[in-house]
Amino acid sequence: MPRHELAKKLFDGYMKNNKIYELHYVTYITTYDGDANIKWHECRKPIIDLLKNCPVDKFVRFQDLDKYAKIFCGNFFRKLLRGAVTIRGYKPQRGYYYGYDEPDWDECEAQIIRTILSFLSVIGMVDAAYTENIPRIKHSKGDYCVGITGFRITKLGAWILGLTEKYEYTETAKEKNDDGGLLVLPDYSVIISGLKHRIEYETYLSKFLSKPADSIDENAAVYRLDFQAAIRAFDMDIPPQKIKAYLKKASIKPLPENVERSLEDWQTKVGRIKIRNLTVLETDDVLLLEEIKHIKGMDNIVVSELKNAVAIDGGKTKKAKTIIEKNGWLVKI
Repeated sequence: MPRHELAKKLFDGYMKNNKIYELHYVTYITTYDGDANIKWHECRKPIIDLLKNCPVDKFVRFQDLDKYAKIFCGNFFRKLLRGAVTIRGYKPQRGYYYGYDEPDWDECEAQIIRTILSFLSVIGMVDAAYTENIPRIKHSKGDYCVGITGFRITKLGAWILGLTEKYEYTETAKEKNDDGGLLVLPDYSVIISGLKHRIEYETYLSKFLSKPADSIDENAAVYRLDFQAAIRAFDMDIPPQKIKAYLKKASIKPLPENVERSLEDWQTKVGRIKIRNLTVLETDDVLLLEEIKHIKGMDNIVVSELKNAVAIDGGKTKKAKTIIEKNGWLVKI
């Protein structure tokens, strides 16, 4: 499953199910009857609806979101409670913890909103900026925690929230590497790992790349890019420059310089040697040949004049091609 679709599936589950209790992550707050009966998916909805009014790909201060949450979402959490909600704090003059104070908005609702944003950040829907100076319990001096101080909705988040119709998913090099991919090594080995990438690349490359006898691996396919592979590709009208472009686009890392140079060198040999089946008109005199060429009607018969050419035995065309290729040339028939 593509990662953006997986992210959407996680978000949909987060919004519909009641298996995550945000209050578990705000450890200093306790509900009198516990939080198992709280409909947390109903608690998240007003915050997500408010989030849809934020700009995409621009940082928003948490205090701005928090201000509007107080106005438009007000009682989004406590209205779901059956009993009281209390806070465990520390009073320096008494020197012990107690659990009977009711938390205010900053100590309770604001922290729950931060927790919701943190979950969205893990999914990839928002980028979050954190600070260590978030006051946690007001009557306990010096009590601070790490919390979100700003956020921005990502393009992925905008798509999941329904703010945009399309999401252009581009797989990063790290993602390709994590899930396998295609890699070209300096020894001219081409390694393809991961089922998805093997289906995508191996069908094409296996037509001409060489496969060493010892390359069998259940998790990866190993091929070799050599001159014989370039010959097979050229016979299928795939020149070295096309192989280079394909490998550069598919590889999770830049092509080794020596591999690039070899492909460029092989490309310079394209089109310089051709073997064609022709009927040769031969005379024993140059002037006679010129006279025959100018006879009426011959101009429609003569295909081309031969230059830098030799006549070979028509039955040994393939043998001639093989001999020339062994000497480092690409031959077109």
